[in-house]
Amino acid sequence: NVVVIGNSLKLNDFNIGILRRWNITSNTHCGFPAQYPNPQWRSPEEANESQHLTEKVDIFSMGHIYFRMICGHEPWNVFETGGKPNKLEMTNKVKAGTLPNIPDEIMNSKNPEVSAIREAMLECYRFDPKERPSARHIANNLSKLHHKMVTERKEEKQKVKKM
Repeated sequence: NVVVIGNSLKLNDFNIGILRRWNITSNTHCGFPAQYPNPQWRSPEEANESQHLTEKVDIFSMGHIYFRMICGHEPWNVFETGGKPNKLEMTNKVKAGTLPNIPDEIMNSKNPEVSAIREAMLECYRFDPKERPSARHIANNLSKLHHKMVTERKEEKQKVKKM
């Protein structure tokens, strides 16, 4: 969940977060149970009732945040053919790895900001949690793209001033 406080965005789990436990015998994390009942926000592994969830469910959820940023609406809400699916339909779609409908103007956008967020969203939306990037990887990629865009805009402004 994203909460707006003044001009800042804050991530908030509304007290459903779980500390990750470590299994010292297998030297791996223990996973945790699904806790969020609304299928609109669940990852495929949550919808499939996996008993060994990881932080990758949060990466999938970041995809929903990016969806909202570039589409202007919640996933599974406005852009679905036939209207918003009911909870069972939505659960079945999520289980199968079906993504919310992404408008063509977003998928085909050449706008660098939209393209950057779209690519981050699609990375987050990978069906297999092992194929999803880490939050650090996404942040680094977006930071690099932001720096590149800022640099290019400064260079463009300098060219205009020289004319």
